[in-house]
Amino acid sequence: MNDPLTARAAVEWRAERDASERLRAARPNVAPILELAASTAPAYVPAYTKGLKVLDGEELLGAKFPPRALMLARWLHEKGTVMLYAPRGVGKTWVALAIAHCVASGGEFLTWRAPRPRPVLYLDGEMPAATLQDRYAAVVAASTRDAAPRENFRLCAADIQDDGLPDLADPEAQRFYGNAIADAALIIVDNLSTIARGLRENEADSWGPVQSWLLSQRAAGRSVLLVHHAGKGGGQLGTSRKEDILDTVISLSRPPWRDHFCRRTVVMKGPPQIGDAWSRVRCARFRRVKNGVAP
Repeated sequence: MNDPLTARAAVEWRAERDASERLRAARPNVAPILELAASTAPAYVPAYTKGLKVLDGEELLGAKFPPRALMLARWLHEKGTVMLYAPRGVGKTWVALAIAHCVASGGEFLTWRAPRPRPVLYLDGEMPAATLQDRYAAVVAASTRDAAPRENFRLCAADIQDDGLPDLADPEAQRFYGNAIADAALIIVDNLSTIARGLRENEADSWGPVQSWLLSQRAAGRSVLLVHHAGKGGGQLGTSRKEDILDTVISLSRPPWRDHFCRRTVVMKGPPQIGDAWSRVRCARFRRVKNGVAP
């Protein structure tokens, strides 16, 4: 230790060690705090544990339920549950983003009109944020409302979260969406495979937690649009139980005359680079497969 440099290094090392020990001793132990918070937090008690509401015939006929107004004429109602499905590459996200912008701005999309602007939350579990930005810019530029609605459109994407989005198929994880959806009139889930990751597509029982969440959104006055993939047979992927509580199911497919139609009739509003992508939406063939009415 006669070397001055070695002696100085030893002194500095001991000083750093002592400082680290003092800092460690002063740092609070958060584990007991978290345990206390968990133990003192009020447990969720379902309202039905206090009894069920029952109406007799006279009360049912005399009850004043608020009418379900149209959010997007003529297939999306308030407190509605809808599925839009299609094979990969047909344009599900394009259509879903256009619907979101239409409802948020009170505009029009295809032959559908939103009577007034409403708050929309768009949940995306799949795409890069930059791609979503480009697509939304294209949708806004091609719509009847040029300006993006600052107040009513909000995006919650997995790509901008540190650990992705909570699993919608997990009842414990569903509560983490609470703050994000609190003021939404319409929630768009794009798509089921990535956001409800725990869902086993062909097992009907695994749909139960998602169905319960959908019903809870309806009870809270919100509408939900589910974006889903098509299966090999052409229907929506997985168990048909998904459709049990849905008001409307819309299939989006690529018509055989798409290329000819697009070349001759697509009229673009906005930058030229939008044309190819937007033409896929313009040329899509929509088929309403529930309730027997074409949209």
